[in-house]
Amino acid sequence: MAGVIATDCTLLSLQTRKAGIVLGNNTWILSDIDVNNGALFDSKGLRRFDVIILGFTEYVTQKEYFAYKRFVASGGHILFLSACNLLRFPTTQPQKR
Repeated sequence: MAGVIATDCTLLSLQTRKAGIVLGNNTWILSDIDVNNGALFDSKGLRRFDVIILGFTEYVTQKEYFAYKRFVASGGHILFLSACNLLRFPTTQPQKR
């Protein structure tokens, strides 16, 4: 299992390098699209990471939300860097004809 992933670039600072967090070595950056497409789990359904660090992630798809929920239920940890995360699912309104 890998170390940490982040969904933004907060892990590129000097302080994180001093703490031993090295992008591409024990840390990876995934986008919300990656999470939506199942990147938190391997082909056997096991967690690929121990910790997720989320920056500002206000809107998520239902698939993303349930991926995060499954991640935590399987023993993973999420560190939120913003107080406004996972507030709502984006919706599309059907066009009226």
